[in-house]
Amino acid sequence: MEHRTLLLVPIPKGTTPSFMLRWLCETARLEASAFGRFVFSPGQVAVQVAADISAKVTERVSGALLAGVRIACRAMAEGDQPDAARFALLKECLDWEAEEEARRGAMGTAREGDALTRLRIVDETPGLWGRTLLTLGTERGADLPWSRLDPGLPVLVATIVQGDGETPARGVVVSRSASRLVVALDDDPPDDGSLVRVSKAPDEVSRKRQQGALERVASAFDDRLACLRDIAAGLMEAESAEWLPGEWVNSGLNDSQKEAIVMAMSARDIALIHGPPGTGKTTTLLEVVLQAVRRGQHVLVTAPSNLAVDHLLEGLVRHGLHAVRLGHPARIHEDLRSVSLDSLVDKHPDTRESRRITKQARALFRKAGKWTRGKPEPGERQADRVAARQLFADARALDDQVVAAIRQ
Repeated sequence: MEHRTLLLVPIPKGTTPSFMLRWLCETARLEASAFGRFVFSPGQVAVQVAADISAKVTERVSGALLAGVRIACRAMAEGDQPDAARFALLKECLDWEAEEEARRGAMGTAREGDALTRLRIVDETPGLWGRTLLTLGTERGADLPWSRLDPGLPVLVATIVQGDGETPARGVVVSRSASRLVVALDDDPPDDGSLVRVSKAPDEVSRKRQQGALERVASAFDDRLACLRDIAAGLMEAESAEWLPGEWVNSGLNDSQKEAIVMAMSARDIALIHGPPGTGKTTTLLEVVLQAVRRGQHVLVTAPSNLAVDHLLEGLVRHGLHAVRLGHPARIHEDLRSVSLDSLVDKHPDTRESRRITKQARALFRKAGKWTRGKPEPGERQADRVAARQLFADARALDDQVVAAIRQ
């Protein structure tokens, strides 16, 4: 009998073969004898079924919930690598997530707290790379109503009465006080005299980055990224070279921490440091970064959350290390914003010229009538927009030079 292999992701941690088999029988409405060998690996399972029922199983299982997790299922073609199939399914999961966020967003805007309306523009200042910091308040200057529009949340800013072809500007909430809401806009701001509405928006930027990363990793071939992917998938062995510690920066490290640091510093590809809470993993990672900088390396520190990055950054700053916190200022702890890229750029002497050029560009866009009803001379509007775009390009080029100087 011909068989096909089905790949299912994402499989919740702790799922046992017996539980998996029972769930498949109930979901696919088949007897246990319909399923062959199970192969579990982190986050996924491959299962054999008869070729003549593979389409039926795939259709019934795809989108079903396993322990509250929506499952994607795909039949692997002849010669398919499990890793390639898994990337395709992960992309499908991202698409599902986007659909669910859009559905919740559409429902949420009608509920109290997901939007603020009839706000006026109190102040407008230029930010890094053409961003605009927009300070908003109520029409009569009273306190803002309660809302869920907290710092770090992606939002849409739109005029109450939108013109033809006018789309909301995307931004992120930077801060909020009793009477003011500050939003960093990536797009052109509304006219100063407009009343605006601010509403919660799906985080499309993060999603596009996730999708782009998946595509790059899946398609990588014969390069460093492909090597790291294959090591993570267990298809290649990670390499290491002996590293002998000199003086420890932290003299209070225990033997287990020192052993982990030597292992990490010796690794040429990937090193995994793990342990239960309270075992000093952050302290260990801090020493790894400090030792790497000591031997002349540049280090990029990432984490699943902004809080985790800030926690490690606090330790680096205490040791006097020159560190630059990347990311949107709204998502950085207030005590660490002084070492954020945006803050360091603002303090740089060349930034004043960039901000001056940005203001000129904004003025030209407004003159072009984008947000006004005045009738310009023939061709004047287009000429002003072309000039404004060139000024924006000049300002961004200056910002790039400042950023390059800061990151050296």
